Amino acid sequence: MDEFELIRRFFDRGDAGPGIVTGIGDDGAVLTPSPGTEQVQVIDTLVEGVHFPADSNAADIGYRVVAVNLSDIAAMGARPRWMTLALTLPPKDQQWLSGFANGLFAAASEFNVALVGGDTTSGDAVVVTVHMTGEVSKGAALLRSGARVGDTVFVSGTCGDAAAGLALQNAAFATRRWRNDSCVRVPVSSWARNWSERPAPSSMSPTDLSAISGSCSRPVPQVRRSTLNGCPCHGR
Repeated sequence: MDEFELIRRFFDRGDAGPGIVTGIGDDGAVLTPSPGTEQVQVIDTLVEGVHFPADSNAADIGYRVVAVNLSDIAAMGARPRWMTLALTLPPKDQQWLSGFANGLFAAASEFNVALVGGDTTSGDAVVVTVHMTGEVSKGAALLRSGARVGDTVFVSGTCGDAAAGLALQNAAFATRRWRNDSCVRVPVSSWARNWSERPAPSSMSPTDLSAISGSCSRPVPQVRRSTLNGCPCHGR
């Protein structure tokens, strides 16, 4: 199966979404941005043996590479629109490719992100890169440079969940979990593995983020603070 057949069979879903003039199948994608917006560009790469074990489920790899990009888009206060995929593969069977594509599109469909192009090549290990484009109202992007001393820091989920899952996969993790202002001993094997293999992007909308961001001009509402001393956080 050559590159064109691989793309046609597994990645060309034939659904041109809003703003797509030309998508998969040409030398490049032609896209129409929404009026009054600026674009946010993010990119993430996952490498076999570094970010996931060689025997990882293909669908989980596909889901995760989209999810990590969605998190970056959300952090900028933007709305995800389109993505491209670069996929380096050793010899893989059609079942692996089908699983990978299903995981990729499962994550993308949750947030209405369209795959508009990409590239495939052969290599010694699986390397997956997704580049994602989001949109945000002009001047409304949430930047790190907007942070100020005294701002409240918000984290979705609990810090370290994905790292805990990866460590479990590498047989190097203790079963300890932070939740609800207390440290408790719980069996976290499958729970933490799931965070590593299928991280959940923030469910907060760009409007939600703008409302509470320290980059905004209005005061941040008072929130409950937690003391983290002596308690590891195992979330994302």
